[in-house]
Amino acid sequence: MIEAERAITRVLNRYAQGVDRRIFEQIEDCYWPDGYDEHGGFSGTVPDYISWLRQVLPNVSVSSHQWTNVTIDADLGTGAAATEAYCLNVNVMATDPPQHMTSLLRYLDRWERRHGEWRIVHRKVVKDWTRLESVGGSSG
Repeated sequence: MIEAERAITRVLNRYAQGVDRRIFEQIEDCYWPDGYDEHGGFSGTVPDYISWLRQVLPNVSVSSHQWTNVTIDADLGTGAAATEAYCLNVNVMATDPPQHMTSLLRYLDRWERRHGEWRIVHRKVVKDWTRLESVGGSSG
């Protein structure tokens, strides 16, 4: 069970890093090819999700996804798992003047282990709270 939790946590961390650094191939590798994502204003397949990210992320100068409470329920016999990962997401929007957007999110994921590897098969993101602030001066 500990190995499954470590593997799933590693994928969650690689996802956050991929989004924050705009490494689209790394993000895509966190999902099974037949995966599905419901992400706020987007719902669709993983390739469509990656295309959507390529369109929306240029509107964000800086982003940081920080996992807080992560609950992992894995069934090693079936190779299935469910997670609820709380996330503090801070974005600096590419506006003039810059805006800071802070969100409290929950990532509700279903996972499958195939060929010894855990990846997301279905993700639903729930936005619990968001605050948008206009900020004067530099965003750097």
